[in-house]
Amino acid sequence: MYRIYLVEDDQVIAGAIAEGKFYAAGQTILSKTTGAKERIDEAMALLVESVYTKLSYIDQLLYRDDEVQAILQQGTKQMAMDGMPQVNSRAAEEMGQYLELQARKHMPVTMGDIQRRFSAAPYGWREIDIAALIARLVAQQKISIKYGGAVVGKDERRLVDYLRKKSEIDKAVVTRRIAPSEDLIRKSVTLLRDYLGAMDIPSDEDGLIRFVIATLEDKQRHYQQLLDNAYSRERYPQREDVTAARDLMQNILSQRRDNVALLTRLAQKQDDLLDSAEDLEDVEMFFGSQRVIFDDARRQMDRVSKERDYFSTDADAQEIFRTVSTILAMPKPYDRIGELPALVVKVREKYDALLDVKRDEVTEIVRQGMQDVHELASEARDADALLRQADDWFVKKREALKEATSLTDLDAMITQVLNYKDTICRRMEPMVARDDPKHDEKDDPRPKKIQTIRRYDLCAVKRLRSEEDIDKYVDEIKRKLLNALDACDELQIN
Repeated sequence: MYRIYLVEDDQVIAGAIAEGKFYAAGQTILSKTTGAKERIDEAMALLVESVYTKLSYIDQLLYRDDEVQAILQQGTKQMAMDGMPQVNSRAAEEMGQYLELQARKHMPVTMGDIQRRFSAAPYGWREIDIAALIARLVAQQKISIKYGGAVVGKDERRLVDYLRKKSEIDKAVVTRRIAPSEDLIRKSVTLLRDYLGAMDIPSDEDGLIRFVIATLEDKQRHYQQLLDNAYSRERYPQREDVTAARDLMQNILSQRRDNVALLTRLAQKQDDLLDSAEDLEDVEMFFGSQRVIFDDARRQMDRVSKERDYFSTDADAQEIFRTVSTILAMPKPYDRIGELPALVVKVREKYDALLDVKRDEVTEIVRQGMQDVHELASEARDADALLRQADDWFVKKREALKEATSLTDLDAMITQVLNYKDTICRRMEPMVARDDPKHDEKDDPRPKKIQTIRRYDLCAVKRLRSEEDIDKYVDEIKRKLLNALDACDELQIN
């Protein structure tokens, strides 16, 4: 039979606890403490330690995410003062052994597996302290965290979330890192120095991997931009070499998820990298300083090629054109690009000289056209409005030809001027007074058939060297006029 006493005095309760006997984990607690609180704490501690036997491996507690982030950044520098061992060293060793065992069994391990294992007995470690231990191993390059199949760098902002957040920890895979050998790292550093012509190449694994990936990505992006923005629009030299260099960068970067594989592929492609750097040295110089000269020469040749027939009798111009075209078509024209500026000046001079001659020719044709229209208008009745219209057109055409920069355009103006003059003259011809005032159209109702002949067509271009040549030339003009008159009533010479 038990008796229960309700005691309301706190001091009586405290005294009973202090003087009572305590049993925990199947044994009597022999305590030297006398206070009630101290005896309860002692008993609870003994109970915890009997269940979580490795709880004491955590000898320094963390409380914030930024403390975990600091471990990722400081890595192996997380040492105690005065050369003392690292904090939580026994816990880190315990976790390392577990990961090593799982790796030997080829068992995949997620961050969720680690959190559940080390938060349970016999560990009882807090979730943030477990994340801190993993962060230390990541910083020391002993393990890697993969998320979505890709390695998460220690500098990535979300890494701490992958180590702690319940929604993420089962997606983050923890793997033991197989470090590249010192020989492979040394060969890679040497290769990069030769390839880039630089000395400041990181020699630690993480720093070297980041440098390799960043460097090759930059080069791949650069070559792709050249192909997209330059070679896709113009015919520049060594397109094939630029394409091969881009593909080489892509080939090496295809191993970026595994450090050893990446550096191994880099070493395997040593000859290709060095050959590519040599091949593209001229390409980089070309786009840096020679492209403007090359483009200017090509524009001039494109302009001339459409009107090359105008220079068919100029042997010097033809030779200049051939030289420029040869340089532009060379697979590697870099040593001869320096010749182009002087050649382009000669091309411009030749073209401008011919342009001036053609412009003078068109100017004279415009002048003759205006003169012909004025002469016909002087014989016509009520032609003032038509004459003003014609004058306005000729003046505008005369101004336009001053701005013309193409031989073809100037030749087109000749046709335009002659056609317009013929049109105006045909409209004025009915207004011209008849020579015979007694002529009555009623006597001859048949309309007059008038044929227009251009002086341009009547007088052929020819070189005359003697009086006999002149007589033959004049006779030919007379023959044309008579033949034309046979087929009409009147001839109009324009």
